[in-house]
Amino acid sequence: MGKAVGDKRKRESEGRVLLSGNEAFARGAYEAGVVLASAYPGTPSSEILLNVAGYKEIIADWAANEKTAFEIGIGAAMAGARTMVSMKQPGVSVALDPLLNWSHTGTPGGFVLVACDDPGQHSSQTEDDTRTYAKLARVPCLDPSDSMEAKEFVGEALDLSEKFDTPVIVKSTTRVSHSKTVVDLYPRREYPIKGFERNPNKYVVVPGRAILRETEVIKRLATLKEYVETSPLNKVEWNSKEVGIITSGIAYYYAKRVIPEASFLKLGISFPLPEKMIKDFASKVKKLVVIEETRPFFEEEMKIMGMHDFIGMDYFRIQGELSPEVVREGLKKAGIGMKQSGPVASAAIDAPPRPPTMCAGCPHRGIFLAFKKINANVFSDIGCYTLAFAPPISALHTAICMGASIGNAVGVAKVGGSDKPIIAAIGDGTFVHSGMTPLYDAVYTQTNITVVILDNRITAMTGGQPAAESGFRANGSPTVTVDLDALVRGIGVKFVKHVDPYDIKGCIEGLKEAIAFEGPAVVLTNRPCVLMPKKIKGTSYVILEDKCTGCGICMTVGCPAVGMSDQAAKKSKKGEKARIIDTVLCTGCSVCAQLCPQDAIQLMEK
Repeated sequence: MGKAVGDKRKRESEGRVLLSGNEAFARGAYEAGVVLASAYPGTPSSEILLNVAGYKEIIADWAANEKTAFEIGIGAAMAGARTMVSMKQPGVSVALDPLLNWSHTGTPGGFVLVACDDPGQHSSQTEDDTRTYAKLARVPCLDPSDSMEAKEFVGEALDLSEKFDTPVIVKSTTRVSHSKTVVDLYPRREYPIKGFERNPNKYVVVPGRAILRETEVIKRLATLKEYVETSPLNKVEWNSKEVGIITSGIAYYYAKRVIPEASFLKLGISFPLPEKMIKDFASKVKKLVVIEETRPFFEEEMKIMGMHDFIGMDYFRIQGELSPEVVREGLKKAGIGMKQSGPVASAAIDAPPRPPTMCAGCPHRGIFLAFKKINANVFSDIGCYTLAFAPPISALHTAICMGASIGNAVGVAKVGGSDKPIIAAIGDGTFVHSGMTPLYDAVYTQTNITVVILDNRITAMTGGQPAAESGFRANGSPTVTVDLDALVRGIGVKFVKHVDPYDIKGCIEGLKEAIAFEGPAVVLTNRPCVLMPKKIKGTSYVILEDKCTGCGICMTVGCPAVGMSDQAAKKSKKGEKARIIDTVLCTGCSVCAQLCPQDAIQLMEK
């Protein structure tokens, strides 16, 4: 790539602001001349593209899934454009195929993948560590500790990408992505786009050519190992040499808070590691401590280097997040004294448990209650509706990963492993993400399953991002709307039924028709999310006390608007006639009213 336009011009600050890590990643893309950004939403990464979309200089769109986002980014980089792709940690596994191959080919345009890990699994099925993917792909991994580094590391990653002909990963975590620190703003730098140049020997990954590219990857990794020894992103901070700490990311600040008098080797590049730098640092301190989150990645790499005399993760947490308190306790366990500069707040919060529940008026509630009525085995997917596994709804029985519901249902049906109706429940966004291919398999093999696509027209659980079938792009501009009915019929589904998920009786009848059909059948729900893009609020329902018998059926709906009065909660007597509906929360969906055997739930009089 050519030099940035205006490289010799002094970068004058445009001010200082408080930004979250995700906002800073977006600003970094803007300042570093990114032309295209692609992503799939998922906490803790969702806000990155949302903020990138606010910069008119960058083409920013949500992709159907992480693999597609990555491949779109590859195309833009092939054209010589600076590119950023973002996703959460499980999404990297979805994009692993193109990541490994793109590492082999190399990239003419700067290419950065911002991957957000979720230590503690606040909103994730797994507690992955992106550093392991970087090692597998043999690409650099940068590890920012705060918002300023998040912004700057995007530009650093793009520079490294262009210098070493490689994609580069910037790894975030939930705390870095969502915490706010002060950031210095600078103007955008434009980089020329060369345009796509034919080079089959580089880009056609067939075995005969790929083996030659493998040689180049090995050479590149060796060069990178030399580079990281002098990279300014890896820094030594000398203080007392009684204790030396090797760390990175948010763990650096936790350790600094607890034992500021120690010396630090802060690794801004967490792969490949600077072996000479690490050994030199270790040789100059009396006690060496490695503090890292999620996996003992540094620890294992250092053992490969032949180093064993250090304190590692056995003294700290090997599952979940670190915190100043965890670091302090780990150091105490290791027999390391501390001159603590200030109090370390406890990570424990004395609060009552708050089980997750679907929102009042959620359009998924009615169809799941219908599932229970027909006593089906329900293979669910990843989305808001996954919350229906919990009492009192308890209407689904599996949830493995994005798109797995249909494949799981097909597998059970093929081996005759269910004596009950088999239903695969999947959201519209997840269906577009990775549900179409297993549905095609069901059609191809003519497997008797019922697929229910819960179409609420938005990617709700990750913050209300417009999905591929929503009719809107990431910047809010209108676009075509995907017709899910036409899509499934085009795959070859012969039975397609539309139901209103607020109509429980209609849902039961529609499901029974689908189950009776020979071959794969699809049922589509047709109510939008009750909260996004705007809150839907109809006339609320109330409970008529003179009709209520206290049977408790309304409590099985699992709606947060339906509850018990303080009087009933204190007495907790079976049959207590003191049910209430919170008219502020109630949206008027009518699901509870349909189930009430006494007709005691009525629309509130205006």
